[in-house]
Amino acid sequence: MTIRATTAWNNQPLILYHGTIKSSVPLWFVRQTPDADDFWMLIESCRRFGATNRGDACWYDVVAGPVARSFKMRTAHRGYDQISFHTDKAVAILDNSFKYEV
Repeated sequence: MTIRATTAWNNQPLILYHGTIKSSVPLWFVRQTPDADDFWMLIESCRRFGATNRGDACWYDVVAGPVARSFKMRTAHRGYDQISFHTDKAVAILDNSFKYEV
């Protein structure tokens, strides 16, 4: 599986191969419906407290899923997904990946 996204800083594509991410602890969200409590609890934790993992435990390195609009109203932007890197191990995936211009 290939993940292709556009980076925010230079509008260049970022291509990550599943084999690169599978060595980390990923967390994948598909549902952004109001009853998807696990997704909305993560969003609230990140936005209100700046905490990307729960307490001192490091439960995941990479998170992929919908882009939340409002955690209070439990709404997401339609048609958009994101990938976020939450640990030094995950950031190393980006730092050590092959870089080329497309």
